[in-house]
Amino acid sequence: MKSRNFITIILLSMFVMLLGSVVQAQGVQLQAQVPFEFKVGEMALPAGEYELTKLNIGGGTFRIRGEDAATLKVVMPVYSAEVKEDCVLVFNKYRENGGETSYFLSQIWVAGSTVGYTVAKSNAERAAAKRAARRDVITLVVQRANPRAE
Repeated sequence: MKSRNFITIILLSMFVMLLGSVVQAQGVQLQAQVPFEFKVGEMALPAGEYELTKLNIGGGTFRIRGEDAATLKVVMPVYSAEVKEDCVLVFNKYRENGGETSYFLSQIWVAGSTVGYTVAKSNAERAAAKRAARRDVITLVVQRANPRAE
């Protein structure tokens, strides 16, 4: 009986520690006003106000939440030789011959760091790139929602 109670206490302790690390790791939080419809992976998000929060699940995951839509996206670290002065979202913009334009979130950079996060190209982005007559890179400077946390 004592060993069963001991195992239960150990399992509960591990669960609480795991839950605490996920909540604590939500250090990067950005506020962005995105003036155009864009895609994150395969999901289209309308223009509007968004909160981007880095979660510590799966190595690196961002929750991107707006008034009308939300998604989770696994990201990979990318490094810069210089410390970034601003928080920045980088979008790939593809313009087709017919005039249709598509925007895809490509990178997330946080001020004061040399580490950013890159979003892998989705099948939708690869298809848009093949059809595109032109590709531009759009940089959008955004605000940090919690300047003291990291």
